[in-house]
Amino acid sequence: SDIIIRTKNDYDGAEPSGNSISVLNLLKLHAITADQSYKEKAERTLLYFAGKLAKYPYTMPEMLVGMEWHHYAPTESVFAGICEGKTYEGMREELAKYYLPRKVIVSTITNGLSDFAKGLPSKDEKLTVYFCTNKTCELPITDIEGLRTLLEKTRWKSE
Repeated sequence: SDIIIRTKNDYDGAEPSGNSISVLNLLKLHAITADQSYKEKAERTLLYFAGKLAKYPYTMPEMLVGMEWHHYAPTESVFAGICEGKTYEGMREELAKYYLPRKVIVSTITNGLSDFAKGLPSKDEKLTVYFCTNKTCELPITDIEGLRTLLEKTRWKSE
C-alpha cells in the first residue's frame, strides 16, 4: 500500500535542482525559437515556486537566475553567413573573453530559429554578427576588431 509521488525538488545545493535548470533551458529555447510554449512552461514553474522564492531566495539561487532571464530579455548574438574559418573562430574566441549574462549565440542556419533571426542577412557576403535585444540590433559587424569595440562597451571582460 505504497503511494507513488513525484516531488518537485526546489533546493539548489552543490548541484542546481532539475526545476531550476529546466526553467533556464526553457527560457533559452524561447529566446532561440520564439516559441511561446517554452516561455509559458517556464512561467508556470516560476509561479509554482514563487512563494518559496519570496521567503527563502537563498535556497534557490539558480531559480533566481531563471527569474532574471524571465524578466530581462537576453542578448542574442546571431551569426549570418558561413560559420567556419578564421574569422568565425576569432569572433567566437573574442565573444568568450567577455561576460555577457543572458547570452544566446546562434547562426541563421540553426534549425528552429526564430523568423526574426533567420531574416538577418550577411553584409557584403561576409560573415556578419548581430547583437540583438528584443528584436532591436546593433549595427552589423563583419570583423573581429568591430566585435571587440562593441564588446568593450560591456566592460565585463573576463581576462
